[in-house]
Amino acid sequence: MDKIDSLIKELTLEEKVSILSGSDSWHTSAVERISIPRIKMTDGPNGARGDGVSKVSSACYPNGSALASTWNTELIEELGKSLGKEAKTKDADVLLGPTINIHRHPLGGRHFECYSEDPYLTGLIAVAYVKGVQSEGVAACIKHFVGNDTEYQRHTVSSNIKPRPLREIYLLPFEMGVKQGGALGVMSAYNQLNNIYCSSSEELLINILKEEWNFPGYVVSDWGAALQTIENANGGLDCEMPGPAKTWGENLVKAVKDKKVKEEIVDDKVKRILRIAEFTGRLDKPDEKPEESINLQEDRILIREVASQSMVLLKNENILPFQESKIKKIAVIGPNAKIGQFIGGGSATVKPHYVVHPLEGLTENLKDKVMVEYAKGCHTYKYLPQIESDQISCPKSKRQGFLVDFYKGEDFSGEVLKSSVMRGGRFWALTGFGIDLAMKMESPSLSVRFTSILKPKITGSHEFELVSIGPARLKIDGKMIVDNWSSQDPGDAFFSYGSAPRRSSIDLKADKEYLLEVEYKWQGRFPAVQIGMLPPDEEDLTEQAISLAKDSDAVVILVGTNSDWETEGNDRSELGLPGEQDALIHQVVKANPNSVVVINTGSPVSMPWLKEAKSILQCWFPGQEFGNALYDILFGKTNPSGKLPTTFPKRLEDTPAFTHYPGEDLQMDYLEDIFVGYRWYEKEEIKPLFSFGYGLSYTTFEYSSLRIIPPKQEDSAIAFSFSVTNTGKISGKEIVQCYVSVPNSKVIRASKELKRFSKVDLKAGESKEIIFELNERDLSYWNEKEGNWFIEPAEYKISVGGSSDKTPIEASAWLG
Repeated sequence: MDKIDSLIKELTLEEKVSILSGSDSWHTSAVERISIPRIKMTDGPNGARGDGVSKVSSACYPNGSALASTWNTELIEELGKSLGKEAKTKDADVLLGPTINIHRHPLGGRHFECYSEDPYLTGLIAVAYVKGVQSEGVAACIKHFVGNDTEYQRHTVSSNIKPRPLREIYLLPFEMGVKQGGALGVMSAYNQLNNIYCSSSEELLINILKEEWNFPGYVVSDWGAALQTIENANGGLDCEMPGPAKTWGENLVKAVKDKKVKEEIVDDKVKRILRIAEFTGRLDKPDEKPEESINLQEDRILIREVASQSMVLLKNENILPFQESKIKKIAVIGPNAKIGQFIGGGSATVKPHYVVHPLEGLTENLKDKVMVEYAKGCHTYKYLPQIESDQISCPKSKRQGFLVDFYKGEDFSGEVLKSSVMRGGRFWALTGFGIDLAMKMESPSLSVRFTSILKPKITGSHEFELVSIGPARLKIDGKMIVDNWSSQDPGDAFFSYGSAPRRSSIDLKADKEYLLEVEYKWQGRFPAVQIGMLPPDEEDLTEQAISLAKDSDAVVILVGTNSDWETEGNDRSELGLPGEQDALIHQVVKANPNSVVVINTGSPVSMPWLKEAKSILQCWFPGQEFGNALYDILFGKTNPSGKLPTTFPKRLEDTPAFTHYPGEDLQMDYLEDIFVGYRWYEKEEIKPLFSFGYGLSYTTFEYSSLRIIPPKQEDSAIAFSFSVTNTGKISGKEIVQCYVSVPNSKVIRASKELKRFSKVDLKAGESKEIIFELNERDLSYWNEKEGNWFIEPAEYKISVGGSSDKTPIEASAWLG
């Protein structure tokens, strides 16, 4: 009998059940009597945040769509190793990532966090990520299993997917993550799959995951997704999070005693959780360590490289690369220039060690060589920005920030339990706000007062805003300015638990001191309050930008979204850039055609200025080295090599799920079937803005000599070779892509499907021969009648090229 079996044998039923639910937001429960430790989880996937209470910083990596844009599995595995080490600095056993849901719809709130519209690309990136993380003795948890492809009503909506698209599109990345990557954690999604909650789906969690795929690890609920005591237990869920126990605990003990759940089912769950503790070494070394902030040079270099390789050059009419010797003055314009979006919103958020924003990165790298000047151009606020720290100070200590007093009870009449000075504008229990006090109280009853001296920089009308979970109100000199206390409207902040923004304006004078107070009643599972203020602009932002553009030799226009627009908890409402950014681009490129538009988003946007802009770069959310990586690309220190992992549509109406997304009456039918992404555009003969797999370089490549060859691998069905040549004057990396089609198939199939790819580094004039081999599974489809994979005796056409719509060389092979 091994150690885990011996430990389980010693446990009482109550102790076994206790292990299956969290002890707090991030730990499972320990059984100290026989030295069973807690295991700790930390949010990913583009950093290891830790518990949020320690407030220590973390390395911040590029987002999911950026990672997939590298198409570089070796690089992603290195990133995974770095993430594994980072998770260890937070004393974590499990990293909650990667996120491998499919880019089904471009407005999906977590589009930025996921990899691709293609299951094969998603799967291989996931495999590399998982292998890297787990090589450091940290378990990776792939999520969200499965069909979590919208944030709209995500806790209750049913993703209704037929067996074939479920297997071929949505389950495939998870299958690859488990079987090829060896992932030891799977997170069950909030949503229902075909009207059964994913955390209760025996077909999904037991029949497919644990039995068919031989998954040895544990299934943890998404936070708050465990809702059904008996169904969750019998359906295959292993761990209820967060803690303390709500659905299980004494409810599950009773269910076992009532013979509604077998005790051996509980034993299996305990075994799976203890396997994680064994894998990470926690079982032998149970001592918990404080979280650390370790800012490594090797991480900084890696993150800069990944960010550079992820950026996709979409258009370039002899604008890039800029040459420092030919530019005296460069304008950096746009709402994402001074403060760029380096990370998406929600559970992907981390507190970074530092961030090099675009303006800073360009200024520092061009120091003493090129003059850099900045203009914002326009605002893009979904929520008003936090008050600038140099305008507010603690009334007592005069330190920048708010004096925050936590009172016992909800009416500010009780004793002050804690006072501290806090900076920022977003205060949320999920990221540590007040959680130390709340955890000490069985049923938290708190009220919170934020107090500061506000000293405006400019005279005029100042607009204030509150967003909160629970009642909040804002006063200036004792007068209520914003009332979100007496009533609230539902909104989509804080994972859609927050209120809609409440705003009001007041005239303030520059350099005059005002007493600013915000009172908040602590409510909800993860209480939160957000405080914003928008002062008047000193001058017309657009005119300032146009004037600067005219007076500069070159222009970088930084446009995009932020973590209010692209976030877990709600979908975007439209494909266009928020605010007046489209108008800004029109006017700036007209004023100075020597401009590059840099799109700082995690997902596709429309581009009504496409014909006018001579150069366009998609930079995604590139992590803490944003500005340095951007400099590398714009000035030719790195040759662009990223390619799109998702199709950019011209119009929302062209997208595969447009007519039925996000569904009605909590029913989201996947009527596009297997035709997701480029499969749909090819089938419907719709020309997108930019195709899947597309991306330019500062050099050019040519494909030739495709031929079918005898397979060398034992399980190969088809093998082929071809040559790719760098026909330009500088070194570059080309992502060669292989697509397969079955022209005369007896079943409905996509006109092409990605089956192999490789990132090839070529010097100027260099050629390389590439050999790919395909096995029967690569060529199979899911036979719904047989409930299995099936390969047709047929002609299989191989197409190779640099994007889904440009595959210049083709060959055919017959099977059967």
